Parts: sequence; C-alpha cells; structure tokens
Amino acid sequence: MLMKPLGVALVASIGLAGCQTPFSSNSTTNGAIIGGVTGAAVGAVATRSAGGALVGAGVGALAGAAIGSQYGRTCAYKDRRGRIFYARC
Repeated sequence: MLMKPLGVALVASIGLAGCQTPFSSNSTTNGAIIGGVTGAAVGAVATRSAGGALVGAGVGALAGAAIGSQYGRTCAYKDRRGRIFYARC
C-alpha cells in the first residue's frame, strides 16, 4: 500500500525537476516550489494525513527557498552567433 503514494510523489518530483523558464531562473522561487512539493509528498507518506502534508509543504518550501537563495539568479544570454550561454544576472 505504501508503494502507490510513494510512486505518485516520485513522479511529481521528477516532473517538477524540469520546471525552469528558458531564459531566466529565480533559484529562490524554484527552490521553494520544489521543496514545497517534495515536503508535501514526504509529509503525506510519512503521516498518511492531510495535516502532515501541509506541514511538510511549509517546511519544504521554507527550506527550498533558503537553499535556492544561496545560489543567486542565473540568466541565459545569446551572443552574436545565436549561441546561448548562462551567467549571473
């Protein structure tokens, strides 16, 4: 019975891992989103309750935002030849 919620949480976290805008990225926001979803999944699986999912989402979002803010903002730029490169904004 534990495998079904765990599988759903795994699929959701893998899907969110690819969420990033193509030409700019805010690490704090991305960290909060990924941390919140992962925290909600872990909280739901661990406690098997909606309350646990809410607490997990809150804690995960705060932790993800704190970790993401340490990395700064990264933007994508195009050079004259159309090649894309990434650098700090």
